[in-house]
Amino acid sequence: IIEKSLARTHKKFVDLLSMPVIDLEQLRTLAWHGLPIDLRPTVWKILLGYLPPAKTIQKETIDRKRTEYLELVAMYYTEKGEIADHSDHDIKNYKQILNDVPRTMPDYPLFNEKKIRELLTRILFVWNIRHPASGYVQGMNHLCAPFIITYLSEYIKINVEDCTYVKEDFESNLDKEANNLEADVYWSLCKTIDKAQDVYTIDQPGAKKIVKTMQDIVKRVDPELWAHFEEQKVEFIQFGFRWITCFLVREFALGKIIRMWDTYFSEKEDMAVFNTYVCSSLLLHLKQELMKRNFPDLLLCLQSPPTLKWKQDEIEVLLAKSYQLKLLFHKTKHISLSLIHISEPTRRYAISYAVFCLKKK
Repeated sequence: IIEKSLARTHKKFVDLLSMPVIDLEQLRTLAWHGLPIDLRPTVWKILLGYLPPAKTIQKETIDRKRTEYLELVAMYYTEKGEIADHSDHDIKNYKQILNDVPRTMPDYPLFNEKKIRELLTRILFVWNIRHPASGYVQGMNHLCAPFIITYLSEYIKINVEDCTYVKEDFESNLDKEANNLEADVYWSLCKTIDKAQDVYTIDQPGAKKIVKTMQDIVKRVDPELWAHFEEQKVEFIQFGFRWITCFLVREFALGKIIRMWDTYFSEKEDMAVFNTYVCSSLLLHLKQELMKRNFPDLLLCLQSPPTLKWKQDEIEVLLAKSYQLKLLFHKTKHISLSLIHISEPTRRYAISYAVFCLKKK
């Protein structure tokens, strides 16, 4: 039954992607619940706006963007692969990038590959030069990881769930496609961050605004949990900053993050908006674990939440509850809300997992 259902879903995606002009609304609706592995690279590029929905100009567009990226690399690097003359600020950021790249997903052997580290370094340095308002910010290296895994799956056999791969396959095939992979990751990073620039600019007003929203949600939905944070003097920014700037990439296994990003990219708003509700939902979900801890154990749990071994069903529940919070709180004011009961889902993609009591102030 499950195999037949997956086959039907796959056919729906194939039929949709075969349209002369892809219906983005239908694509978002389908992709929200998760993407087939073989179609994910194409769908991500379309949902991000990197690939246009009109089939006739897709190849022309992606070829042009890939060439444009290679021209940027040639502009900022010498023929020997060294960075050209740059400002002291850019050189400082370059050194920070060199420090951060080896720290990117160290538990996954793929990110220890020399070729992956080299292309990641170039992507981040070109980003730094092309975006002077923020420059490189620590954590951007982790944002590239889901794109690298997803787009690499177009060229080599890779288990997207645990990111294992055949080394011989990697070495023989990557050279032929490395430039395309690198360019696609760069432009996808641009599309992702450009919509949330104020999260990374000086003083990071966007991050502070998201923290405030998370505080408001927790305070209104679960006053008991909010009071515990207040009593223990835990500031949301102490753990929330990483959750916000890295879009939870460091809090979940990479395969689960890739699934979560299917939903993130399916939302009409930028990623930072839906991530706000996912972060808030995660806090509410962890209440039982958090309530029995005092500072600093409480802060330690928040900075390293017990989520790395979450199963797929737990991810689906988190996304559904996050969507419900978004429906209740996004662009709404003057609502008093209390959480009465949260039940376990009875079907895989149900949205109504929580029962809320709403009362106008």
